[in-house]
Amino acid sequence: MLAVKRFLNLRRGRINVRKEVNKQLRIQKRLQNDIFKKLQTLYRTQIKKASNQYKTTQDFEPVFFVRETTALTETVMRQHYKKVFSVVYNDNEETYDRGRKQEEVFVFGRSVEFEGLIDDYFRTRTPYFSNVPNQVAISIQNQIQEGRSNNLTLDQISRNITATNKIGRSRSALIARTETHNAASFANHQYHKT
Repeated sequence: MLAVKRFLNLRRGRINVRKEVNKQLRIQKRLQNDIFKKLQTLYRTQIKKASNQYKTTQDFEPVFFVRETTALTETVMRQHYKKVFSVVYNDNEETYDRGRKQEEVFVFGRSVEFEGLIDDYFRTRTPYFSNVPNQVAISIQNQIQEGRSNNLTLDQISRNITATNKIGRSRSALIARTETHNAASFANHQYHKT
């Protein structure tokens, strides 16, 4: 009897494919734009911070830079994953429970599991952004070595670091697209699995 009830709850009726695709694209685009802006800001501030640190202390610690940037990126991405999971679960609840009384879209038992789902998501795959801080640290080190060999001042080297080590818009957009799509797919799969 429980299996029949569960199956009946997933009944949607006639599906307009174009409407469904457009709805999914709108959701994904909104989520992508949000994380894209946050990633751009994060990487820009980290590079600027490393540049200022080199200008004041004449020292750049690549290991510390990679560790700090990775930790900050993971924090931002965890918040993003939580938002993606919440949007996907809410959308699915709204879609499948249209015929029933709309008390509350969010089911009590599902709200507790997001942290565990995010942990499972991190455990099962390597994030797409994992190598970015290493590449930026290597690039900063190369800029410092090149500046020293050309007898540039600290101020000039610092300006070169910020000018040449920008994470491009296309790279940030690629990370935002990939991570949002993968998280949404994982959340959708987990929703239908439970």
